[in-house]
Amino acid sequence: MRFPRSSRRVLASLATLAALTAWPAAGMAAEKLEQTSIRLIPEDAAFYGAMLRNGEQIKIIAESNAWAKLKNLPAVQMGLGAIEQQLASGDNPQAAQLKAMLENPQVKELLGLLGDMFSNDVFVYADPRVAPVVELLQGISNSISYGPLYFQASGQADAMSPNEMQAKAALYTLAENLDKIQIPTTVLGFAVEDEERAKLHLNKFEGLLAPLTFMLPQLAGRVVREKVGDDDFLAIKLDGKMIPWDEVPLDDIRQYEAREGDVDKLVEKITGLNLVIAFGVRHGYLMVACTDSLDGLARLGTGSSLLARPEISPLKKHAGKRLTGISYTSRNFLTQVAMSAEDIDGLLKIGDAALQQLPLDETQKGQIRKDVGDLAAELKTLIPAPGATLQFSFLSDRGIESYGYNWTEDKFIDASRPLDVLDFVGRDPILAVAWRGRIYPKAYDRIVHWVKVGHGYFEKYGVPEMSAKDRQTYSRLVEAMKPLCRELGRVNRESLIPALDGQCAIVLDAKLLSDKIAKDVPRTDEPMPLPEPALVVGIQDARAMRDAYLGYQEFFDKTLEVLRTFDERGEIPADYSIPWPEAAETAAGATLRVTLPEKWGVDPQIVPNAVLTEKVAVVTASEAHSKRLLEGQAPTAGLLADGRRPRALAVLFNWPALVDAAAPWVRLAARQVAKENLHVEDDAPEIENVVAQVDTVLEVLKAVRNCTAQSYIEDRAVVTHSLMEISDVP
Repeated sequence: MRFPRSSRRVLASLATLAALTAWPAAGMAAEKLEQTSIRLIPEDAAFYGAMLRNGEQIKIIAESNAWAKLKNLPAVQMGLGAIEQQLASGDNPQAAQLKAMLENPQVKELLGLLGDMFSNDVFVYADPRVAPVVELLQGISNSISYGPLYFQASGQADAMSPNEMQAKAALYTLAENLDKIQIPTTVLGFAVEDEERAKLHLNKFEGLLAPLTFMLPQLAGRVVREKVGDDDFLAIKLDGKMIPWDEVPLDDIRQYEAREGDVDKLVEKITGLNLVIAFGVRHGYLMVACTDSLDGLARLGTGSSLLARPEISPLKKHAGKRLTGISYTSRNFLTQVAMSAEDIDGLLKIGDAALQQLPLDETQKGQIRKDVGDLAAELKTLIPAPGATLQFSFLSDRGIESYGYNWTEDKFIDASRPLDVLDFVGRDPILAVAWRGRIYPKAYDRIVHWVKVGHGYFEKYGVPEMSAKDRQTYSRLVEAMKPLCRELGRVNRESLIPALDGQCAIVLDAKLLSDKIAKDVPRTDEPMPLPEPALVVGIQDARAMRDAYLGYQEFFDKTLEVLRTFDERGEIPADYSIPWPEAAETAAGATLRVTLPEKWGVDPQIVPNAVLTEKVAVVTASEAHSKRLLEGQAPTAGLLADGRRPRALAVLFNWPALVDAAAPWVRLAARQVAKENLHVEDDAPEIENVVAQVDTVLEVLKAVRNCTAQSYIEDRAVVTHSLMEISDVP
């Protein structure tokens, strides 16, 4: 049997994905944290990241039942057999070359080194000087994006093309930040068990560089061997003087100067830079470094390490675990690259440049500056104070577990109480994401304030530009809508905001079965799972929520009547009314139902509805789903077993349930594809063979079990703890 190429590619992709997720619980002995690369990283690192135990993880996959099942699939066996045949036949020149290359002892040795490099510990590190460089790159990007707006706002854009404006803005940013133009130390390291083999290949690499110095004389004497501590490093030393400045069109660039001499200062700065690209083995790691001096590389493994920082304390609690990854970003780095008050000030400069061009007197401009300044000041209060971040993951008896610690100030989440809304997402949904945010009643008043300010400016500067007829219509409309808007504001303040407790949840399930979704959709041979989305909102005052709904209903009904008085052409039918849902009091609570048009022929099980209880309001696509949610059965999988602990966020992703829901549709698609490509009848054995292989892939995919996560506050850090439960297939 032969699969079409498209089917083989899809099957292979699914097989690879499944194999990567098939982790047995058994494992190897844990190493101590001090044996990983983090011990080498200086305490003032800007960021550090490490991938650990890659070889062990690949071995786990290779020895799993899931991988064995995938390898034994006829489609996979056929593909492997075809590859072996191509390599053995010698008829294909490319295959013959590949075979010869793989049999070459030097290639085998190099592949062995690569396998060694990526098996245990791969890390990346940057020193503190990377922060201003990243900040400068962000500034250049912003200049290119917003610079043209500044020139247009200030009336300088007429004589320049967009490219010229971008170049002028970027050059100005560079000239203003010469101190940020530098070469920080960044290092990529690979733990190697066989250091001598790594050094041997570095010697070979040095030999390959020798002919390059003959072709590029400017490299002569710049490929050298130097000591870093007691270790030999191969270094390529470059500097800004090597740039052929006489060939650079500096006079053309000078036309974009904001100030005379900016280009010369920039050239002087770059000319003084040194760039060293170094390769060597140190502390058991093959290191590749980009720096301005090998002194930066020499700092690794000396002095106080990152392990001394207080932010690493949570990691130390899990030092005995089978760590698979570590990531750290310093507070100083994030402070320099995160959004700040200075970014808002930059936007204010653009706005002020535009204001200067407006035909307004100084009193008017002063009022605008004051209002915009007040708004900017309020926005600045919303910018959180940056803090360090730490993430790490490890293999456990349950699967893959990870923790993330974020010390950045969070002004919006509320982790002070349990997430009661979890009681109304169902015991085993496919997906449930629940959270609680802080409610700021005064924030609504500030939004209303700024809407009024904006409307005031429209009336002052926009309305006078209207025709006399339009002004008259506008005035009538505003007068008619003012009392309605005041009432809407009252509903929001006194009903909607007090009704909510800050909790919300998004739910996805697929327990609704149907063999015909709608009139124009073909009927299936068996009932198929349909997606069931739902929204759950936490309620602390059900009466206030009812009042809010009635208030909104009244607002829109009266708004329709106001619009009808302005409908001179009769475009709004006289008998038209807003199709509000049917309201009823049920045993579950106050219920709203939307009856879909009969002509659509939609499955009668699908009834969009909302139910309000004393604790929650649920909105679903079927009354059966609402009933299941309101049964009050909270999920207990994984990290959600303790339903009463305080949380800001909780997530459940039931991967096997998603696979089960998708399986009938995947089988249906597989049958159709196989029938079209194999040109056989519906009941042909070949089709059943295809479906059987699809079922095997689906079974392997279910090696990933529940994925759960939760966020909470610990020692002023927002902690996100996640667990991907994995178990090998039988």
